[in-house]
Amino acid sequence: ALTQALPPVMCLYMEEKPVQVAPGTIQGLQHTWQQSVATAKVIIVVGVHPNPHDTHVWGFLASTDALVAYIGPAKNEFEEWANSHRLGGRIKYLSDSFTVGMQPAIETIKEMCRGS
Repeated sequence: ALTQALPPVMCLYMEEKPVQVAPGTIQGLQHTWQQSVATAKVIIVVGVHPNPHDTHVWGFLASTDALVAYIGPAKNEFEEWANSHRLGGRIKYLSDSFTVGMQPAIETIKEMCRGS
């Protein structure tokens, strides 16, 4: 039996609501995310709708020096977010589906690794 099972992390967050389930675990995951974003060269966002109100995700993406690439159906919203929150930042739209966007994502990661 799983004694530490959690529902998906994304379902636990709602703007201006306290985290009610395992707040220490959620804060730890958010801290790990923030550290990873801060040190990344490329970040591939897959299937997550851009929501600037989710500052614990999109706020850190807006402040990173990494290339932020996106795979998902919200191309216009991603580009709007990028234009308003990534001043001078690097972005790349890859595809509306993971199946099509997977190969461009791999190539993007390879390009960024070669450039280091």
